[in-house]
Amino acid sequence: MRNSLKITLISILLAACCSACSFRSLILSHLDTVLYWKVSDDFDLNSKQDLEVQDRLSGAWKRFRCKDIGSFITDIKKLEEVLGRALVQADMEWIRQRLVFWRIRIFGPLMEEVFPLMESLSEAQWKHFVTSSLEQLEERFELVAMPEAKFREKWLENRVERLEDYYGPLAPRQINIVEKELSGISQAHYRKWLEQREIGLNFFVSHMSIKIPRGTRKEHLLDFIKNPEKMRPKVYQKSYLQNKDVWYQQFVTIHNIMNHEQRKHLQKMVKEIKIDLYELELSSAECQGKSPIKIPEK
Repeated sequence: MRNSLKITLISILLAACCSACSFRSLILSHLDTVLYWKVSDDFDLNSKQDLEVQDRLSGAWKRFRCKDIGSFITDIKKLEEVLGRALVQADMEWIRQRLVFWRIRIFGPLMEEVFPLMESLSEAQWKHFVTSSLEQLEERFELVAMPEAKFREKWLENRVERLEDYYGPLAPRQINIVEKELSGISQAHYRKWLEQREIGLNFFVSHMSIKIPRGTRKEHLLDFIKNPEKMRPKVYQKSYLQNKDVWYQQFVTIHNIMNHEQRKHLQKMVKEIKIDLYELELSSAECQGKSPIKIPEK
């Protein structure tokens, strides 16, 4: 549980959309609970702060379920349509943009509800957050500390696993497509890219210490959650833009040669996400009620 808050916020929605059915349903049904547990753990909250965060997050999540869940379902229906046919690179950009949109739409209001708590955090609690975030950064560099052969093996394994979340077991031809992309990247190049990629988080956590006046911390935190990319250096953004089309094309190619079983796996996953979201919709009577949704105890 001691990972950085930022990584958790960005990954929860993605995890909800590509994990096993029971785990995905749990996250989608109790996103406020998952986020409460993370905030409580990362900042080492006391009992009074815990109660305040629980109440605020449950209210914000209820408002999302009343106001925005319909639009979210509309996008999932569109995604279902897009993934049901041959992809083009423009589809990948649409998917990326919608993920960014919903990341901001969901986590922005949730975190704004946490902000009143920021003023009550002690320096020890801020240092706890910074320390746990930096520990997570160190974990990300474990891959580049491996011998070159092991590095390539592990990286390929990670990439294939990510794709198999969507499609089920990949065919040899599809794995070869991933291998071909990785063959042109050295471990040293990957380390440099990783350092550039993580410099934004490193900058953020180092400035979340006593260097920033307490009253401005919440603005920095929200800005980082909404748009972490802009805190990364220009050289990283340039590299990202240069390689984005290559990554898109790899995914498009693998998608467009999927077999019957892979198509069924993908369709089943998207259908289950849609069902989970329908179950999150609240009736008019539920939305008009003032009682927040109860968050389970940790």
